[in-house]
Parts: sequence; structure tokens; C-alpha cells
Amino acid sequence: MEALNHLLPALPRDFASPIFVVVHVRQGQLSLLPELFADRCELHVVEPFDKDEIAPGTICFAPPGYHMMIEAETGAAPSVVLSVDPPVRFS
Repeated sequence: MEALNHLLPALPRDFASPIFVVVHVRQGQLSLLPELFADRCELHVVEPFDKDEIAPGTICFAPPGYHMMIEAETGAAPSVVLSVDPPVRFS
């Protein structure tokens, strides 16, 4: 968390790349990370839904209990894919 507190607020408003953050939060628990960082960051901060299109300059926090992946199909905009596959090494 300390590294995220230093890195994410330091990114300028015109930072073009999307950022993906996975912090292991148990399924069923509320994550306050998107709200916490939205107040501190110049970039747009979201907790994406499955199949959301990936927007430049956005910080995406994985929702609790999901694996977050990126899907890029030929001819289509990349999107977020959320999975409830079994944990990998308990995460």
C-alpha cells in the first residue's frame, strides 16, 4: 500500500496508459481502495465490471474475489475480463 500511495498520486493527469492494480481482498469484503485513491489521484479511478472497455489514463482496481485479466481481440478495443476461477496459491 505504501508503494501505491507514492506511485499513483504522482501520475500526471495526461498519463495516457491504463494502470491495473490487484490487491488481494477476500470475496464478500468491501474494497475502499477505489474511493481512497480517487480522492488522491489526477487520473480516473474505477473498479471495473466484466467486459468494460479499457480507457487510457484510468486506474483499475480489481474487485474483491475476482481475477482481473485483459482481453484483446483483433479489431476490438481491449476490455477487462473478471474471473471467479479458483484461487492461485490462496490468492
